[in-house]
Amino acid sequence: MLGCNQHLEEIDLWNILNSISEKIIHSTNYLYIHGEDERLASAVIESLRRDLLSTEKVETWAKSFTDQNWKGAYTDEERNRAFQNTRNFLRSIYLELKNDEDEMSKRDEFEKIFLEAIKHLRPY
Repeated sequence: MLGCNQHLEEIDLWNILNSISEKIIHSTNYLYIHGEDERLASAVIESLRRDLLSTEKVETWAKSFTDQNWKGAYTDEERNRAFQNTRNFLRSIYLELKNDEDEMSKRDEFEKIFLEAIKHLRPY
């Protein structure tokens, strides 16, 4: 997994995370039904595990999903797909943080960040 590469620096990890968020937020063409959300969440977890990313920046990144105007997403087929993909992706990150037994220095903070993001993600 790319996030595990020890030659990547903080900026590289941010590029990975930002690419993932752009892909998820704008995924209007299809609903992820083949585990894409879990595979992308694994990439995020491995990037977080590197301990190069500040909690504050991760929180800002997580809020980028909830800062979208999701109001009325259920009434538009394309926006609904993007909303569902985003919600499932955030849930996958949170569940992987909760269930992963490998060492991670800021796990508790990250769990809180992603739980809050899930709570604030509303399509109405």
